[in-house]
Amino acid sequence: MEKFVKILKKLFPFTIILILVYFVPPIFILVQQEEEVIERMLTADLMILNPGISFIAAMAFGVRNGFHWYFVLLVVILFFLCLLFIYGFSFFGFLLIYGVAAILGLYLGKSLKEGRDEMYL
Repeated sequence: MEKFVKILKKLFPFTIILILVYFVPPIFILVQQEEEVIERMLTADLMILNPGISFIAAMAFGVRNGFHWYFVLLVVILFFLCLLFIYGFSFFGFLLIYGVAAILGLYLGKSLKEGRDEMYL
């Protein structure tokens, strides 16, 4: 139980960031009146903003904590919830893209952490 609480404390700030990135922009985008504008903005959100932020957050987590699979699981679960509530299952393939972005970010962050740790030895 104590280990689980420790993991949750590590994940908490990243969870807040990912929730804000996954859920807030689509809500503001859907307020738009023109369907063409909504389609372009949602596409940019799904293809550029969300995977980019997932990669950057994963890299930051990797630099601080190393490579842990539970961060990838967090990214996939949060985006799955976003699919349920906002986009629908037609965008289910993006789960793979976000998971890969998180894995690459974690790997790069872990590599940067190891390089930084070796530099200070």
